[in-house]
Amino acid sequence: ANVARITAGGMNDSPLTEHGHAQARAVAAVIDSLDIKPTRVIHSPLSRARETARYINETLKLAMHEVDD
Repeated sequence: ANVARITAGGMNDSPLTEHGHAQARAVAAVIDSLDIKPTRVIHSPLSRARETARYINETLKLAMHEVDD
């Protein structure tokens, strides 16, 4: 959606692009390097949010919580 310059969200779910996957992996690496790690992974029902949360959660191994808000 960002590449197409259209609004995404709600009914307009769009997956991560290759760039988005790279960004999510980069964020995951930063979170993995933190001394104090998150204790919860909360994401929206949008596929790109869920995919990003999965990358972040690869090393955390926490229960993931989907929240509509």
